[in-house]
Amino acid sequence: MNPFLSAAVTPLLRVRAGLSLWSLLIGALAAGAIHLHSTARAEEFWNAGPIPAIEIEIDEPNLEILGSYQWKWGGNHQERKDATCIVREAGKVYTNVQIHLKGAAGSFRPVDDRPAMTLNFSKRAKGQKFHGLEKLSLNNSVQDSTLMQEILAREVFNAAGVPTTRATHATVKLNGRSLGNYVLVEGWNKPFLKRHFKDATGNLYDGGFGQDIDRPLEINSGDSADARSRLKELVQACAIPDRAARAEALNRLVDLDRFLTFAALEMMFTHMDGYCIGHNNYRVYDDPSSQRFVFMPHGMDQLFGQFKSTTESSLTPGFKSKAARGILGLRGMRQQYLARVATLYTNHFDAARLNQRVDELAARLRPALDGGASRRILWEAAVARLKMRIQKRCESIQSQLVKPPEWLAIAVGERRRLGEWRFQPDTTGSGQGAQQTQDGIPCMTLVGPETKPRVWPSWRKTVSLDRGTYSLNVRVRVESSEGSEGDPVPCVVLRMSGVRDGFRRTVSPTWTELSYPVEIDEPSEIELVCELRGTKSKTWIEVNSFTLSRTAGP
Repeated sequence: MNPFLSAAVTPLLRVRAGLSLWSLLIGALAAGAIHLHSTARAEEFWNAGPIPAIEIEIDEPNLEILGSYQWKWGGNHQERKDATCIVREAGKVYTNVQIHLKGAAGSFRPVDDRPAMTLNFSKRAKGQKFHGLEKLSLNNSVQDSTLMQEILAREVFNAAGVPTTRATHATVKLNGRSLGNYVLVEGWNKPFLKRHFKDATGNLYDGGFGQDIDRPLEINSGDSADARSRLKELVQACAIPDRAARAEALNRLVDLDRFLTFAALEMMFTHMDGYCIGHNNYRVYDDPSSQRFVFMPHGMDQLFGQFKSTTESSLTPGFKSKAARGILGLRGMRQQYLARVATLYTNHFDAARLNQRVDELAARLRPALDGGASRRILWEAAVARLKMRIQKRCESIQSQLVKPPEWLAIAVGERRRLGEWRFQPDTTGSGQGAQQTQDGIPCMTLVGPETKPRVWPSWRKTVSLDRGTYSLNVRVRVESSEGSEGDPVPCVVLRMSGVRDGFRRTVSPTWTELSYPVEIDEPSEIELVCELRGTKSKTWIEVNSFTLSRTAGP
């Protein structure tokens, strides 16, 4: 007899009389076969077979509910409104499905456009599931025309041991109107937690839009309000000045091994809209079994040098979020971080392997691609550009590992002039920058247009600095400081990229010296920024006055 079958049968010989050994054996084998079949079907849904075609039906009253919600920059202090819909797919009908609009600054679209949506199949119909899912999101992927980066990144994070929800493609219709191709993403809920953690009863926090861990984060799963005290404890631990005491506290509160992988992959992907740089697009789970927090990524649709980055972006930038600064600023953590990057590069970031996966995803999506010949041409070109960016990013990672960036060595009390600043327009493209002279003084200028009050063009400089306290200084003046009606007065701002508070600014029409303190906890590459905020104005910046001095050592 097969030894594996023998091992399974022997315990059954001890069952009480009256039970049929044969029936028990057949039942056990049948249950195993059903489980294997179910697993295979689930795998096919995510990775093979035809793209699911989802049809959503929403009646007029529920359309009005969805239509009344609009996302606003800065927050509209309004809960996303839930409605009810019917979903059809592959001959099956799902009723009483809860639906709400999702998305934020880049991806939110109203219901009469091409909205991103979250569907909950079981909240109003207990036990109802869509291919095993109680909850899913349909992302419109407006920031990724390939519709692949989200899927690819999630696969790599999961393979590297950092849990995140799965993703695949779908086509979507809303009341008979074709919305085209979407990225379907598994919901963040208890079934997800059960797949990845021994204990799924802990609090799962949603970072929301641009919120760090010190904010009142929404709880996606779990209901322990008292557990928020642990999140406060984490915030306090990240700010402990003594690095030995901070290391002891953080080792007790955070899964540091997973966090290293999490942070390294965010930088390898150039996920600048993620947690470590943008304190955005993340979840954090308070795992009861380990008593440690686990950080997990999402919102990965602008990678490989797209969002506020290039394919050459540094692996060791100035981390901005509280946990990243607290953890990666620990003594010796930089070396561990770079060693983790090297391991991940070897095991998960081979350009040929990543691009092979892109080809596989493209082959599955291509037959279901919407929009006709012109759309296909644009999509194929976008896929080709993605593969090129992947290749360049992998080459850059290898280069940075072999030859780390050169540090700008400044002694305490020494002052260095900083040259070679580069102009960066804001997202509207309306602001202008130029090299000019005024009264024989070499200057850089920033000009705000007559309209569009949220114009922030800037001059930027990237430097690599050792631990210490520095001071960035420059002489500037604002030629016009009259704000439009209802708009803020134009000003010039001196800051470090990614740091949203503590910056220095002036509205003075006369030459004024700005001084901005720069704190470096761990050797890192940072981007210094001098920017104009406002319209109908012109800022003059004296080129030779840009200096960086070191006021204190580590």
